[in-house]
Amino acid sequence: IQLGGHRLGVCIADVVGKGVSAALLMANVQASVRAFATESESPARLCAKVNGLLCENIATGKFVTFLYGIIDSQTRTFQFCNAGHLYPILLSGGSARALEQGGAVLGVFPDWKYEDATVELRADDRLFLFTDGITEATGADGKEFEESGIAAFEIGRAHV
Repeated sequence: IQLGGHRLGVCIADVVGKGVSAALLMANVQASVRAFATESESPARLCAKVNGLLCENIATGKFVTFLYGIIDSQTRTFQFCNAGHLYPILLSGGSARALEQGGAVLGVFPDWKYEDATVELRADDRLFLFTDGITEATGADGKEFEESGIAAFEIGRAHV
């Protein structure tokens, strides 16, 4: 989502369940994000607003893992709020690290206080946002790819 000349809003989410009900829930989340994402809205405030809306309307047993962040090309930062989603991985200077900031999933705790985190980005950094569709994928050996597989794959690619 373009947030002015040098800021870009990015998000990734995963809903519990499958099928039509999960697709409708995700459509609801997407519409909420587009409605609430403005140039002045912080990631934590956006998460709190979407959470409040979902808590009022979501079916029992349903929830959403969600991460929303703002990439600022002028300050070279990524400000983000993680609501129960898998930690993003930052590849920087040949090493990978998980951005281990997080809060509760959306749609369960109406009064949860979400918090922002900010990381500085360098010119050659890579930031990976992903869902469990990647980490739970299995190879021919039956082993799951996992978060460590993403980091190892990208570090190997960076040296090619």
